[in-house]
Order: sequence, then structure tokens, then C-alpha cells
Amino acid sequence: MARKRGSRRRPHRDATRRGPGRREHPAAGIEDDPLLHGLRQSLRSSPVDFGALVASIHYITTDETMDALGGPPDGMEGPPMSLNDLVESIIDIDISETTHALHVLAALIDDELLAARIRRALTTRRQPVHPAVERFGEVEVRDAYLITEPTGRSDEILLAARWPDGTEATLILLISHIVGGAITDFLVSQDGNAATAEHIRTSSADHGLQMTAIDPADARATLRRAIDAWVEEMPDIEEGMWPDALPFLEFLLKRMPTGGQIVGSGGRWTDDWADDLEIDDITELAHDFLDSDEIGDPDDDLDHEIAHVIARFATMFLDDPLRWTTQSAELAMTTALPIQLTGDEDEFARTPTLVRAFIRYAHARLGLPAELTLAVTQEVDRHEEVFHLLRDDPDIVGARIDLMASAAEELRMDGLGWGMRRLVDRLGSVEAVDALTDEPLPDEDLDLSAVPEDVWDRVRATADLTDRVSDELIGDREIRTACRRLLTIAAREDPRIFRRRSRDDTAAAAVAWIVGRANGVFGWGGRVQIKELMDTLGLPPGSPSQRAQPFLDALGVDRYQRLDGQSLGTPDLLTSTTRRRLIDTRDRLRGLDGAD
Repeated sequence: MARKRGSRRRPHRDATRRGPGRREHPAAGIEDDPLLHGLRQSLRSSPVDFGALVASIHYITTDETMDALGGPPDGMEGPPMSLNDLVESIIDIDISETTHALHVLAALIDDELLAARIRRALTTRRQPVHPAVERFGEVEVRDAYLITEPTGRSDEILLAARWPDGTEATLILLISHIVGGAITDFLVSQDGNAATAEHIRTSSADHGLQMTAIDPADARATLRRAIDAWVEEMPDIEEGMWPDALPFLEFLLKRMPTGGQIVGSGGRWTDDWADDLEIDDITELAHDFLDSDEIGDPDDDLDHEIAHVIARFATMFLDDPLRWTTQSAELAMTTALPIQLTGDEDEFARTPTLVRAFIRYAHARLGLPAELTLAVTQEVDRHEEVFHLLRDDPDIVGARIDLMASAAEELRMDGLGWGMRRLVDRLGSVEAVDALTDEPLPDEDLDLSAVPEDVWDRVRATADLTDRVSDELIGDREIRTACRRLLTIAAREDPRIFRRRSRDDTAAAAVAWIVGRANGVFGWGGRVQIKELMDTLGLPPGSPSQRAQPFLDALGVDRYQRLDGQSLGTPDLLTSTTRRRLIDTRDRLRGLDGAD
């Protein structure tokens, strides 16, 4: 997800070197500086927008952020400046925008020495400051609301924020339980907290949703979990202001009361419920649509097949399968449906008509305004030509083939028992389970032949550290080979891991932790404690789990496989001892199946 969070350019050395006095930045030069231009535009918009932008700029200068995200956000051309560099460069330019920025930074940072440096600099500034910015850190969230919907697929949390001067903003956050309870959308209303709450309450009731006031402490606990879920899952979703607004949300949460309970739908959305939804609700939705007046005269089998594809898309991709937006129409026409359809020419010719009919049918069931329905169906019209061109697009055809292969694998997996399915998760395929051997992993050198040359030094430095862990702490040559293999895979599949500003020792801890857990070295019954791993690398006590996420992403390990820490989807990272145990398990499970 490409995210712009202020300037990505480190200031010139002259910008941070103290001279005889502050530099009066000419107004004409602001338009040429991305950071200053962004500050000016957001300040003109509102003090809330300005504070959110400065919070984002501050956020990407912290080591904690880099550790959480596994490096700078995608789209950044290089490592961000340090917080000290940022502050000094802003102090050096004495204009209204930087004066406002210093007020916000003073409220954001935890470093008391740096905060005192900012306050001293502010005593020399003479520009008038917006009252909400001047007292930015004194914001309060006195009211919070929870909106739930019947299926438990999603919740919304509303936070009513107010600054001492009377500036108000209502933050609206969507939590999707389809993607593990992560935040997937964020909006801000600055129309007044009371008016916004009343408008949303009325709208929610019209759509069958329930809005209730909740304790701000409960809102904080719920959103804290939802942020953690987003960091864990990193769903490829970018809606509204999310995830760019994450730093602003974090700032507000720190100023809300603690000790609350998690509220909302929570566990009502479960995998079992989702499985039932796939089979029963999709069929019911498709057939209800086919029986409606919107479709006119169905074209028998062809319309039946297309209706099931549309219903599946609406059920699995939208938070409410009956509530379509222009964005969901674009997603359907330009990405999802071209892949999910078979590629038949008649099928593609008929689909846009049925999509428009389905939208009219869905919105009619909800009683949504006709102007919204028209806008969404017009979005289908706008993308119809591209939709037809995508039928033979090589990338779409490849994705369609992969989807069909995945569906075939699912059908084959349906015939396996739970234990055998777990083995397939750990090893990657039924074929890998069949071909499993207990030959020891060879003593391999680090293979960089398929790795971009610009990350070789980082990969080698990390490998030296994992070698030390394997040799000195674990004492297993096969673990050393597995760690080297994992480093090679990660550097080949996602070299950004090693291009970002991050530490080699935390990367080594993550790699050793992944390989060690998969082979029973760490965790329940393991012979080595995590504290010993961290001590060996000179790291403070803690878990490498967060730093491990980019490496697991590079391996293609999904969020369900990550739960037990053992499923890496390949036997190539498992020692002979581990594979021997899995062979015994495989043979035992097959014996049980034969006995049945």
C-alpha cells in the first residue's frame, strides 16, 4: 500500500546545521518543498487535518513504527529522517506552518529533552497560532458510540473528540471481522459532534443497524485490539483515510481512559459461520436475486452461473452484500469478476447487465436512495469497456487459472481428515506430504544467486547472526541451513525487507524464531527459551513475533497458518528430526483412515 505521509526526503545538511540565525523561508519556496506545501494545505483545511498530517510525519520517524511495520511504508524511496532531524529542520524555518507543526510535535513526542527544545524554540516565534493547534495535546474524547449489524461481519466505533477552544471532530472507524477484527476504514466528520452523532444514529436505524453509547475506555480497548489485528494481518485494504490516519488515532487513544473492555460483535463472526455463508447464504442470495423483478427474463443456466459469481463476490468482499458503493462496483468490474468468471465470451457479454440488476435488487431490499443506486450502476457503465478487455488480459488469465487450481485443491482437501489437512498446511501440498523424507538438510552455503545485489551485504550480515544462534545456542547444523534458506527466500521474494531502515539483529532473531518454532526448538516443550535467543543476539527481553511478520509474508504463510507457529507451507525449512515425526504422523493418520 503506497502511503504518503509527508516528506520522504532527508533535509539537506545545511537545513539542520545551526547558523547565525533562523532562516526566513520565502513564501514562494513553499510550493517547491513537499513537506512545507503539505503543511500549508492541511492548515488551510482545518486544525484537525493539520494535526493528523504532523502526527503521520512524526510516526514514521520512530523506531517502534519501523519495527511494527518491518520497515518504512511501501512507496517510500528511502529511509525516513530521524525525529531529531525532523525537529531541527522545522525549527530552522521560521514561518507559520512550522510554528504550528512545532506545537503539534511538542504534544506528540515522549522525549522530554526534545520537547523542551521545541518549547524553547516556540518562545521566539511570533506568528499567531490556531487555538486548537496551540493546545493540541489537551484534546478530550468524552463520548464514544458502537454501531453493530445483525450478521456480526463488522462494527463501527465513533469517537467524539473536542479541543479546549471548541474545535470538534468525530472519528468513524470500521472494524471488519472478516479480516480478523482489523480496522479497514477511517473517516472524520467535522460537522459538529452532536450533529454527526444524530445523523449517523438516524442513518443506522434506517439500515437496520444499532447504535449505542459506550464508555470511552471500552472504545479504547476495542480499537487497540483492532489496530493490533491490522498490524498483524496487514490486509491489502486502503479505504478513506486508513491506514494513513493510524498515527492520529494512536495519539487520541493515549489520551483516553484505560481499563475498558472489548465490545462489539467480536467472535460472532467465525470461520464455521463463514463456511456456512459460502454454501448456504450465497446460494440463497443468488436465487433470491434470480427470482426478483430486477432481472427480467433470466437466461436460464448462464444467468444462474453468473448470479452465483456475483453473489459470492458480494458476500465475501463487501461488508454488507446488499450495500454497494462506487468503489465496490469498480472492484467488481476491474478485478474480482474478470478473475472469478470462466472467461466464456457469452458470460462476459451478459455479466454487466446482471451486475447492474443485482445492484438495483440489493439496494431495493435495503431501501437505499435511488440516486445512490444510479451512481453505482453508472460506475458499472464506466468500467464496462475495461471489463471486456480484461477477459483476455494475461495477468487476469493467469490469476483465473490460479483460482481454478486453488478451487480444485480445496475440493481435494475436503476429502481429508483434520489431521491430514494440518499436515498439508505445514508442508504446502498433498504431494509434499506424500513425498516427505527424513534425509538431513545438507550443510549449505548462503545462496544469493537469485537475490538482488543491493541487499547482499544486509542478508550476509543477518546470516552471520543466525549462524551464531544455530551454532552456539541451538547447536544444530540443519537449523543453520534452514535459517539461510529462509533468508534467501525472503530476500528473493521481498527484498524491501533488507532495503528498509531496520536492524540486522532483530531480523536474525525473527528468522531464528520462525525456523525454531517450526522445528520445536522454541515454544511448548522446546529446549531453548526465547530469552536465551534474545540474549545471544544482545537484544532486550521480548518476542520477535512482530518483526517476523514480513518474513512470513515473503513465505506466503497466511494468518491461519501463523496461529500455531509450525506451518510454513514447505518441508525445505524442516530438520530431519521434525520430518521424521511428521512421517510417523502421516503414516498413523493413513492407518486410521484405512481402519475406517
